[in-house]
Order: sequence, then structure tokens, then C-alpha cells
Amino acid sequence: MNIEQLALQYRQTADDLQERLEVLKRELACARGLEVFKLQKRIETMYAELQDVRTIMGYLNNYYIS
Repeated sequence: MNIEQLALQYRQTADDLQERLEVLKRELACARGLEVFKLQKRIETMYAELQDVRTIMGYLNNYYIS
């Protein structure tokens, strides 16, 4: 696997995380009680993971430019 392939894999992971976050946000709109807090924590954690994935993807995409 080369750097470009790895960057594409990170892109797919970012897309998957974004899709899952959309599902969780819809679930959050209907959630009640303790489920609200659980979903909020999952969403918060996934946003942090998404940011990390996008950051690494950016590094990989720009690896040969630097």
C-alpha cells in the first residue's frame, strides 16, 4: 500500500464516520432520558475521531507536496 492508497482509505473512513454521525444525530432527535446522554457522548467522541482522521488524511494528501 502506498501513501495515496492510504489517504484514500482515510477518506473512506472519514466518509463512513460522517454518515454514522448523521444517523446518530437523527437518533438523538428522538431519544429520551439516559439515551440522550449516551448518544451525545458517542457523537462527541466520533467528531473527535473524525477530526483526527481528516487531519491525518491531509498529511497524507500533502506528503509529496512538502
